[in-house]
Amino acid sequence: MMVFWGLGVAIVTTLVLFVVAPTVWPMSDGRDVALRASMVALGHGSPLLVGGSPGHFYSLGTHDDDGIYVYIPVLSRLLGVADPLRMMRDFYIALSFLGIALYPTIFYRLTGSVLAGLASPLMFIVCLVSMAMSDIYWIPAWGALTLLPLVFFLLRDWPRYGLVLAAGITLVASVISSIRSYSGLGIAVAVGIALLLRRWRWWRVLAVLTTLACIYASIDMFVIGPIQAERDHWLGRAVEAEQRLQAPHTMWHTAYAGLGYLPNRYGLRYGDIVPAERVQREAPGTIFLSRRYETIIREVYLRFARDHPFEIVRQYSAKALVVVADVAPYLLIVLTTLPAVLLLAPDRRIVRRWCILAIPAAIGAVLPPLLAVPLLGYEESLYGVIGVVGIVGLCWAIKLMDAAIREGGDVRLKVALRGVSWGALAHGVTPGWRSVRISAIAVGLLIAVSVGGDFVRKDAGRWLGTPYDVLMELISA
Repeated sequence: MMVFWGLGVAIVTTLVLFVVAPTVWPMSDGRDVALRASMVALGHGSPLLVGGSPGHFYSLGTHDDDGIYVYIPVLSRLLGVADPLRMMRDFYIALSFLGIALYPTIFYRLTGSVLAGLASPLMFIVCLVSMAMSDIYWIPAWGALTLLPLVFFLLRDWPRYGLVLAAGITLVASVISSIRSYSGLGIAVAVGIALLLRRWRWWRVLAVLTTLACIYASIDMFVIGPIQAERDHWLGRAVEAEQRLQAPHTMWHTAYAGLGYLPNRYGLRYGDIVPAERVQREAPGTIFLSRRYETIIREVYLRFARDHPFEIVRQYSAKALVVVADVAPYLLIVLTTLPAVLLLAPDRRIVRRWCILAIPAAIGAVLPPLLAVPLLGYEESLYGVIGVVGIVGLCWAIKLMDAAIREGGDVRLKVALRGVSWGALAHGVTPGWRSVRISAIAVGLLIAVSVGGDFVRKDAGRWLGTPYDVLMELISA
C-alpha cells in the first residue's frame, strides 16, 4: 500500500510540476551561459567541461561545482533535449518524483505507523516547494531530504542488503558533492556513524569504512578527474598549465568577502571586488582565484582575525542570528514535536540517534551561509537537514496520537489535564508536561532570535543592497 501510495502522489506531483515549474530553469553566476556554451562545444566534437566554438574554445568549471557541467550536458545529449536549462527542470522533477515515491515506504518502516507513512510524502512536497526553484542549490537540500531517512533506516533495521544500500547512499552523496562542493560529505559521515553504532568487530568496521570512503571519493577521482584531464589535454598545454594554477576551491576568498556582511569601518563589503583588490595591494599581478591568490587571501583573513577579534565575533554572530531566523519555520516544527517524541516515544533512544546522525549534515549545511552571507541559495541545504528532523518529529507525533486514540488515550488525556495545576506545568513533574515546558521555552527563544535576526537582516540588506530572498521574507510576501 505504501509503495502504491508513494507512486500515486509522485505521479500527481510530477504532473503539477510540469505545469508550474519554469520551462527554462533560472540559473545564476553565469551557469546558464556556461551550460549552453558546453552544448555548443559538444556539438563541434569537444569533450565535456569545454565551452565555445571552433577558434574560441575555453574550459568550464575551473573552480568548483564541475559536476553540473558534466551531468546536465550528458543527459541533454542522451535524451535529445536541446536546451540544457530545460534539462535542469526535468532533472528537478525526476529527483522530486524519486523522493516522493520513496517516502511512504521509508517512514512506514521507520515509525510503524500507517498514518505517518501516508502523510510523509505530503511533508516532503511542502519542504521542497518552500525552497526556490532555481540554480543548483536545491540539489543538496534534496539530498538531505531523501538520503538521511535512508541512513536512519540503516541504523534502525540494517537489512540484508544494508551494505549495498550504504554504498548507494555514499555514491549519491559523492555525486551531490561534485555538483556543490562537499555538500554530500555530511551524509557520507552519517553513514559512517551508523556503521560505528552497529558495534561490529573493529576489522569489519575498518574495512567497510575504507570501502565507503573510496566510494565517496570515486566520482571525483574516476569521473570528474579524468574528464578534467581530457579537457586540459584537448585544449592544449598552455591551458593545462593555466589550470594547474587555479585553486581547487575559493573558500578563503569567500570567507574574507563574508567579513563585510554588516556595516564596518574597515572597508569590507560582501563581493568579489573586495578580496580581489586586497590581494592586488598585497601582491600586484596575482592571478584572480589562483592558488597563490588563495594563499595570500588566507593570510590576510587570518591576520584580520588576529588583529580584530571583536569584529570577527560581531560579523559571525550576526550571520548566525540571521540563519536561525531564516530557518525558523522549520525549527518551529522541530521544537514543537521533537521534545515530546524524545521524552514519550517508546523508541525514543533510536530517535535520539537519528538526531545525532543529522548533526554532520547540519554542520556542513550551516557553513556556507556563515562563511558567505545568509541568502536563500546558501541556506537551502540547511532547510533540507532541519526539514528531515522536522518530518521525523511530525511522523512520530502522528504515531503517538494515533496510538493514544486507539487506546482511548484522548479521554484519559482530558481527565488528566483537568487535574493538573499550573505548578505541575512549571515544574514539569511528568514527561508530558516536561516536553510541553521545553517546547514552550524553546519556541519563545526562537521567536526572540527571529525578531533580532530580522532586524540584523534588514540592516545588512541596506548595507549590501541584497534582496531579501529568504524563506521568512517569501512567506511574509
